[in-house]
Amino acid sequence: METFFEDWWFGIFVALWCAYYWLFGMQRTSLLISRHSGIEWRGGGELVLPSWYPLTWVVILSYWGYMILLSVYWNWLHALGIAALGYGLMILLPIPHSSYKGIFRNRISQLRHLSQEQVSVLRQMLDRAPF
Repeated sequence: METFFEDWWFGIFVALWCAYYWLFGMQRTSLLISRHSGIEWRGGGELVLPSWYPLTWVVILSYWGYMILLSVYWNWLHALGIAALGYGLMILLPIPHSSYKGIFRNRISQLRHLSQEQVSVLRQMLDRAPF
């Protein structure tokens, strides 16, 4: 078998990890914004997440399913090491908070079922973000 880095398996891992990290960062950014504004995340800060955000579970399950596939096809110790490396990178790499502001602004403009006052509070929450 070719080495892991020469194989297309590594490319799939990188793509899944990047998607997982990007979605994780989005959730953490919405949590940071709501905490900074003193607004409860459940029912408040979570509203700025895009309507498609629940699809994150597809990415999470795909990522961990891929780790299981790697452990069966390749070697479980290597797969565990790669999963630990990915987890460590999620902890160590800074989250690009400001890159999510546009997505959050678009989401706020789509929230037509909320009152103008609630939408105004969400906009102010986003404007007061510490980044």
